[in-house]
Amino acid sequence: MGRAANAGIVSAIVLHGGLACAYFKLPTIFVLFLLHLASCFLVLSVAIALRKPEIFGKDGEGDLPLWSRVFFWPLSAITYTSLFFFRRRRRAKECGTLTEVMPGILLGGYPNDRHAKQKVEELLSQQQDCGGGSNEVGEKTTPKYLGLTVIDVTAELTGIRKYAGATSFQYLNLPCFDGERPSVKAMKIAAKIVARARESSHLIVVHCTFGVGRSTTFLLAALMWMKKSSNWEDLYSDIKTKRAVVRLNKEYKAALNAFVQEMKL
Repeated sequence: MGRAANAGIVSAIVLHGGLACAYFKLPTIFVLFLLHLASCFLVLSVAIALRKPEIFGKDGEGDLPLWSRVFFWPLSAITYTSLFFFRRRRRAKECGTLTEVMPGILLGGYPNDRHAKQKVEELLSQQQDCGGGSNEVGEKTTPKYLGLTVIDVTAELTGIRKYAGATSFQYLNLPCFDGERPSVKAMKIAAKIVARARESSHLIVVHCTFGVGRSTTFLLAALMWMKKSSNWEDLYSDIKTKRAVVRLNKEYKAALNAFVQEMKL
């Protein structure tokens, strides 16, 4: 059973609960809450079925409009609660919100916590020797990373755009529903942006909500694009040794295989 059907079933159950509460004359505010929650899940079900992650109205800057925040607040509450408990799992704690899966590339979940921000800013502050002799030990240094590129593949969360030390900053949102297959077009866009960011010596952050499936899928597509390789399985194994919580469901695997076929890698 797909996630669209699951959301539809939840909507029906909550709706019946709301009607039952109305029948038994429970407080009106409780009835209205259940009816609103049912409508949220109904809209979500239809959007997933139609593959329309843009339903949340997230713009190119990563901002959610007021109407979206008001209407979808129950879903946001569920997402943040799930994220709170996910981060307290042992394996998730070991990995952290963001993991440097290869030099200059961070993969992970929603970077709204202090540790994630610190990790990004510490990497941005790193210096590298470029010769010439200008500091105390006779070495001339320059920033290791000349900027920051963030690829956000969430549809439901506000983009994080404030990082100290990012002299050049690029943010890209490619909305995708959790657990659903991303489009090859979106994966190709992400791949090109990552490749361009590497050429520009940018630190790269690819994130979704939990740092498990969506972000991993997009990063794998980018790595295949840059390496001209169709073997995403080996790349996935390498990433999993660095970030143990990553996991690909059948939809993500199908998306990667479709990417390989269309890109003729």
